[in-house]
Amino acid sequence: MIYQKYQGFRRFTDPDPFLEKNLIVSDGMGFHGDPGFRIDRYFFHNNVLIHIISGKFHVEQYGRHIEVFPGETVLLKLTDPHIYYSDKSGCEFVWFHFRGATCMPLLQTLQSAGMLPYKANCPEQEKRICECFDMAAKNTDDYEIPLSGMLYSILLETVGPVLTLLNSREMPGEERFMRRIKRYVEGNLDRKISLEELAEHMGMSKFYFSRKFREYFGVSPGTYIAESRVNLAKKYLVSTNDTLARIAELLGYADQSHFSKQFRQYTGMNPSEYRHVETLRAAPFR
Repeated sequence: MIYQKYQGFRRFTDPDPFLEKNLIVSDGMGFHGDPGFRIDRYFFHNNVLIHIISGKFHVEQYGRHIEVFPGETVLLKLTDPHIYYSDKSGCEFVWFHFRGATCMPLLQTLQSAGMLPYKANCPEQEKRICECFDMAAKNTDDYEIPLSGMLYSILLETVGPVLTLLNSREMPGEERFMRRIKRYVEGNLDRKISLEELAEHMGMSKFYFSRKFREYFGVSPGTYIAESRVNLAKKYLVSTNDTLARIAELLGYADQSHFSKQFRQYTGMNPSEYRHVETLRAAPFR
């Protein structure tokens, strides 16, 4: 097993204050296999992520008692009273302390949802945490920033699924609908997008989708797609030297003539006129 190489590994250090203010740091990490391991504290200026390799582990905090098993990871905020310990039958685990600016929003979100201590099934974390051990053990002058990135990546892998779920729950139905549509349309403006396709993407019938779309956006799906294409065309016209034919191709129009016709319909001028006007407007005054 991966962890066998790291049995007995423990490292403690004073992290860079600048990195703590701006990223995420760790002042301690290691491997534990002591049968009598137990921590019982009122306050500790840290947080901890623990990944269980074998045996059973116990966490007590906020009136909850959580049992953690091999392949599972548990996350604790240590600035509040906490108890965690190995089962009497023994337990092996890897761990790291963490704190810093970038981890606080994650912990605050979980705590607001009543989800701390947080437990997740993360069988791959053993390998990732041991990679952190390797990086920390080298103790080179520039190891802390890459280590910070790796620690944050492990945290996101651990809590990412539940954060996505919490975000979808808190977002109103109208906002969820509009965000999904905007992302889908913006990602497919290089081709024709049909009403049937959008309805299927949202898991709705065409009739119900069309009614909801007009209710939320105030226009029909076809009008919204056309306006989105014209708005993107404006950006191409101003920020690139692409020909009108090339822009028409990039935006999924049948040809340059169709592009120019729709552009005039929504802006009152043809694409060449718009490019000329915006170029003059952006030019420095002389």
